[in-house]
Amino acid sequence: MALSDKLQIFLITYNRADKLEKTLLRLAESPFAPCFASILDNASTDRTPEVCEQFKTSFTNLKLLRREKNIGGCANFMEAFSAPCKGYKWILCDDDYFDLTVAEELIGLIEEGSFDVILAGSPGLKKKDYGYAGSAPVLIAGGSRFYFTATFLPGLIFKSSLLDDDSIMRGYDILHYLWPHLPFVHKLVRENRSVKILSRPLMQRGFSDPPENMGRSVFYSWCRSCCAIDDTAWREKAILQFFDGQFFLRSLFALTEDLQRGALKRSQLFYLIENLPRGLLGLRISLISLLFFPVWLLGINLKFSSAMSNLRLGRARFVGKSEKTTIWKQPKKISGGCGL
Repeated sequence: MALSDKLQIFLITYNRADKLEKTLLRLAESPFAPCFASILDNASTDRTPEVCEQFKTSFTNLKLLRREKNIGGCANFMEAFSAPCKGYKWILCDDDYFDLTVAEELIGLIEEGSFDVILAGSPGLKKKDYGYAGSAPVLIAGGSRFYFTATFLPGLIFKSSLLDDDSIMRGYDILHYLWPHLPFVHKLVRENRSVKILSRPLMQRGFSDPPENMGRSVFYSWCRSCCAIDDTAWREKAILQFFDGQFFLRSLFALTEDLQRGALKRSQLFYLIENLPRGLLGLRISLISLLFFPVWLLGINLKFSSAMSNLRLGRARFVGKSEKTTIWKQPKKISGGCGL
C-alpha cells in the first residue's frame, strides 16, 4: 500500500506567501509529496493564490481550497482538523521547517501503524522525551508536558479514526481561544492512547519567544481552553504544563496590561478564576490580585518586560556557543505564528 494511502497532509495558510513558497518547495522535495492533500487558504490578500497554483503540479493529489472571506485562524484550522481523511492526519502551517533526515523514521512508523499518535517535534519536548514509546498518561506521569507538546500543530500526527463528534464540537466551543484541538488531546489521554515520539525532531521552528501580538493573550486562552476538560485533576495538570519558568510571570503581567487597556474584561477574569481547579491556589490568588492591584502590577510588568527584553538580546549574541542553549541546532528564527 502506498504511503499516500496511510498519511494525508493538510496545510493552513494566510498572507505569508514568501514563507509558504519555501515550505511548499521543501515539501515537494520530500518523500511526503504524494501525501499532500489540501491547502486551506484563509482568503489571503497577497500572492498566496499564485504560489499555490505554481506548486499545484508538484503534488499529484493536491486540492486548493480558498475561502471567499477570512473565517478566522482557528476556524480555518478546525476545517482542516475535521476534514475527511484516511489513515494518519498531519496538519502543517505555512512557515514550517522540516528536517528530512528524520523522514525515514517517521515513514517507518506510519507504515507500521502501531501507534495512535506520533509526535514529530515541539518546543515543549525535553531531551528525555525523544524516542519515547508508550501511553499518553504514562508519558505525563514521567514529567512530560504532553498537553502542551501535542497542541503544537505541525508536530502532531494522529490516526484520523480517533476523531469524534464530541472532540470537534468541544473544539468549536472554544474556537476563540487558540487551542481548539485541546479537547482532542485530552481524549488521547483519557483513552490511554499510544504515543511515539521521534528520536529527533522532524519539525523545527523558531519558538524561543511567542510573537509579541500573542504574548498578552496566550495566558488567558490556554486556561480558558483547559476549561473544556471535564476532569478536574487532568485540567489542573494541563494548565500547569503551559507555565514554564519565567513565562508564567510574563503572562501574568501581560494579563494585567490587558485589564488596563480593556482587552480583557473583568467578567472573563472572574470566569477563569471560578473554573480553575481548587488545587491551583497560588494561581488563583495571583489572578484575584489583578482585580485589586492592577496599577501596581502593571508597573512591575513594564519593568520586568524591559529587563526580559534586555536579557533576550544578551542571549541572542551567544546562540550556538553553549550546549546549554539548545539540544539541537535550531534553524534561523521564523517570525510570526502558524498559518492561520
